[in-house]
Amino acid sequence: MRGLRCVPLLAQQPTLFLGGGHERMLKLAGRFADSVGLLTTSVATGTMVADPAERTPEAVERKLNWVRAGAGARYDTIELSLIPTVVLSDDRVAATARLIGERGWQGLHLEEIWAMPAVLVGDIAQIATTIHERRNRFGFSYYVFSDHQIEELAPLVAQLTGQ
Repeated sequence: MRGLRCVPLLAQQPTLFLGGGHERMLKLAGRFADSVGLLTTSVATGTMVADPAERTPEAVERKLNWVRAGAGARYDTIELSLIPTVVLSDDRVAATARLIGERGWQGLHLEEIWAMPAVLVGDIAQIATTIHERRNRFGFSYYVFSDHQIEELAPLVAQLTGQ
């Protein structure tokens, strides 16, 4: 199993990243890319739509299966990444309820939100544990965090990298 990796903002050599959320692109990425980023939001309309149906474990598994279909025997060598929504809070229940309200995801239960592979809610320890669980279940070893949260998430990165 690949470990988690943190990469400096300025890579030493040029890298081409392929990411996508639909079958054709993900099969193509599986066939050719060394690193594949899964989108859990729809951008088909030209604007980002945070549809919770795109974020379910089943939807993510379906997308991973498309990558797997394109990759064949090389699938285990591909680095899988996500851009998660991260809500750092000591009160996971209240923070999740706020997220549900902000996103308009009415009718979803807390556990459904917590199961979404690209949603991380909780304190540093909870989020670190969740990231490790998702690496084991889905194979994600590369996370892209928003630069707006860089200071807030520094302790998480330090914990994940053992520094």
